[in-house]
Amino acid sequence: MGEDVLVVDRLKITHEGFMNLSELHLMVTEWFSQQGYDWIEFMNQEINRESGRDIVWLFKPSKTISNDYYKGVISFRLHGVDINDATVKVDGRTVTVDHGHIKIVISAYLRLNTWGKVSSNIFTWVLSWLRDQFFGADVTAEQKKLMSDGVDDLVYRIKSYLNMFREY
Repeated sequence: MGEDVLVVDRLKITHEGFMNLSELHLMVTEWFSQQGYDWIEFMNQEINRESGRDIVWLFKPSKTISNDYYKGVISFRLHGVDINDATVKVDGRTVTVDHGHIKIVISAYLRLNTWGKVSSNIFTWVLSWLRDQFFGADVTAEQKKLMSDGVDDLVYRIKSYLNMFREY
């Protein structure tokens, strides 16, 4: 297997108040789909408690960037606590939304030599390491920058979406 290069390390977003989790889920999945990521949903769990629902989402979409060498992976984890249904009036009509506390943690990393084809023996492994460290460092830095910009765009969209609900 290849080497993982950390791009974004546990970026956290917290929100307490009104939100619509189904629309948030749809927005996040559409963003990953538009960016060309292959969708992997490891966990989508909801636990009903007396104080409200606890929700856990864990997504790890990945995107092959070049042939078999670079692969971008984003880990998206949402943990919602005490999520209850609430009704609010918007422009004279009643809308049902969710109310509670959520925490989102996003990490991103770049996987080099994804299929292990280059490092099948020690000689090719040394050559691939030299390529990654010295000759291909500018390409790796460019891919890291693209992934970082993508995560920044996703975080901006999530924060903009959650700020929409601050008016209630």
